[in-house]
Amino acid sequence: MGYLSARQLSNGEWAGVMPMTFGKGRLCTGLTFGGYEDGWCYASHDAAISALLAWDTDLSEEPEGWFRHPTSGRRRKEGDATTETVMP
Repeated sequence: MGYLSARQLSNGEWAGVMPMTFGKGRLCTGLTFGGYEDGWCYASHDAAISALLAWDTDLSEEPEGWFRHPTSGRRRKEGDATTETVMP
């Protein structure tokens, strides 16, 4: 399906990292043959893969370090949760 890395999360769901333009990566959850249900954007493929490997869904509902969550319109400057804003 073109994912750079994939694994089963602690909640049993499958997640993977897909490449984006300009070297960015998107950590995706709810993987299906036709796509994915949700995703978080990262500054690089490596950052997205690191977040995928570190993510424990028993401790957090979403991964750390992302700069954009397209589903909710949230953005974080350089992945810092304290800078989160919501774009209309």
